[in-house]
Amino acid sequence: MKRLLLLLLSISFLISCGGRKQLEKAINTGNYNQAITEALKKLETNKDKKRKQDYIVMLRDAYYKVVEKDLNTIKHLEKDNNPELFENIFNVYKNLNTRQEAIKPVLPLYINGKEAKFEFSDYSSQISSYRNKTSNYLYEKGLDLLESDNKEQIRDAHQIYSYIESINPNYEDTRELIQEAHARGTKYVIVTIANQTKQAIPRDLESDLLNFDTYGLNQFWTVYHASPERARVYDLAMQLQLKQIIISPEHVKERQILREQTIIDGKKYVLDKKGNVKKDS
Repeated sequence: MKRLLLLLLSISFLISCGGRKQLEKAINTGNYNQAITEALKKLETNKDKKRKQDYIVMLRDAYYKVVEKDLNTIKHLEKDNNPELFENIFNVYKNLNTRQEAIKPVLPLYINGKEAKFEFSDYSSQISSYRNKTSNYLYEKGLDLLESDNKEQIRDAHQIYSYIESINPNYEDTRELIQEAHARGTKYVIVTIANQTKQAIPRDLESDLLNFDTYGLNQFWTVYHASPERARVYDLAMQLQLKQIIISPEHVKERQILREQTIIDGKKYVLDKKGNVKKDS
């Protein structure tokens, strides 16, 4: 029993040491977000235990290093004053905010009885500003793409406006432009059947063959029509060639019928030798 207990303690110690080494390696290699994520997992339970203090130290270390790195990145990007970089700046500010919001729930944390200090900032105005700058830049970029008749470029515009909708819902007329881009970027295919079987095709069979939902053919950017729509310009035509129709034999079903005999004072079922109701099959 003592040997088993010592073995379990040894394994627990090795696992603990391994976790610390992984965090140290993440910090030393600049993987600060990974280190923060792992440290927070370790501090979800028993955060006030003495054995958890190393994780608190590494969490604080990684946090301040990544904040410094992100703020320097923003400073560098803002110097270029390049609209194409607005989205990058917007994302860095979002990361700054998301990271500190992830740390707040585990606070307060203590090292040797003293509270470990984490300085947080309000990035809401910067996030809002660069959200709008990003939206405006991408909105104009999307309009340029929509001037083209090239479906691939129109689809790129759809992707841009869908992104704008995800970060800045209902910005300008983004939702209408998403619908326009989808309609113009979709390929329409007209489908016909060429009967080469020298047999008449049953209407139900023809209906089933032209039911494209059963094939899973209709996709986001491709729509198949069996009947042409007025004023619709089709991008492609597809012909289904039927060379042979094989009709499988119908299944024979058996059923049982109870035979009755009518007598003056009511009904009487015909019984077999065993006294059971006799059945016809």
